[in-house]
Amino acid sequence: MKFTYLILFSISILYSCSNSFDGKNGVKTVLFPGTDKVCQTVEFKNGKKHGVLKEYFENGNLKTIQHFKEGKNVDSALYYHLNGNLAAIQIHNEGNKSGCWKKFNETGKLYSEMCFDNDLLDGQVLNYSYKSLHLIEHYNFKKGSKHGRQETFYNSGKRKSISFYSNNNLCIGTEEWYENGQVIDNDFAINYTEQNKVNLENKLYYVVSLENPHPEDEVFRISEKDTGNAVTQIQRLEKRGDNFVLQFSVYKGNFVMEKVKLAAYRRTRLGNQMIKTISFNASANHF
Repeated sequence: MKFTYLILFSISILYSCSNSFDGKNGVKTVLFPGTDKVCQTVEFKNGKKHGVLKEYFENGNLKTIQHFKEGKNVDSALYYHLNGNLAAIQIHNEGNKSGCWKKFNETGKLYSEMCFDNDLLDGQVLNYSYKSLHLIEHYNFKKGSKHGRQETFYNSGKRKSISFYSNNNLCIGTEEWYENGQVIDNDFAINYTEQNKVNLENKLYYVVSLENPHPEDEVFRISEKDTGNAVTQIQRLEKRGDNFVLQFSVYKGNFVMEKVKLAAYRRTRLGNQMIKTISFNASANHF
């Protein structure tokens, strides 16, 4: 008798939680623990989400509504705050992020938007402070890569930093400001010394040092043909202690005569990166 009662009780719970769901098809219903209040309903087909998914707050208000096709997000997904105001819009195309995604604060004001194309950020990313709605981040992307002007602002609305990228590669021109408007001085000197060991080692060395060295500093040889802010990296210089070394092989009967352009990468006070360049002529002969 007790065994029969247990079976009937289990079936009753399964029915209340699953409704018309048979494990692969139908509508699966999930209740809040210990209540008869619906937490979530999901439509299934052949064991995959297919149709509408709805979630609710415990007070009965709608929390989210999403659409699925064979297990993939499709169409627009809507999310709501507890007070009923729209919290977010997310758009999917065959499971991939698409279109302009937006977030809203509890009063319904937009505080974030970003654009996607085929699951990749593409276009503007704008983020505002949650309550005051001051613009704090304005980024630009192209097919998933940072591309163009990147700006940040203080919560007061005053400018904080600006940097530039080309297909995710940092360009020259990073600037930063304190909140009072004063320019932050991130400048540093690049020095180099020549060590001519052609006769002894068939080598010409240039030791490059950066003023007030940082552990994460990097130095690259870059293309001398770059005339704008874009930088084309050719060779990462070997780091020895706090210095960097550029080396040329000059064998007997040969010589080297090249224009060298170097770019030093450094983390700024506000956590961005900046580039500083230097050019010089490298020459030696081994006759």
